[in-house]
Amino acid sequence: MRTTYTTENIAEIINEKRPEYQYVSGEVKTQASRIKVRHIRCGGVCDVIVKGFLAPEIKGRCKNCNPPREVVRARLT
Repeated sequence: MRTTYTTENIAEIINEKRPEYQYVSGEVKTQASRIKVRHIRCGGVCDVIVKGFLAPEIKGRCKNCNPPREVVRARLT
């Protein structure tokens, strides 16, 4: 069954699927909408896309706890 994400039910869905996060703000029009969520463990607030955030295969969403890796490029001389 396909889940419909709306601004009214997104907090309940996040509590159900991702209990370590809390909905903060943002209007949900489509699955590609951006919302703000708070990581309860560290208190950090992140902008996320609804569809990607709720996907079960993606881990480590908090940008404070899991900062992006810096890519070092080799110089061609």
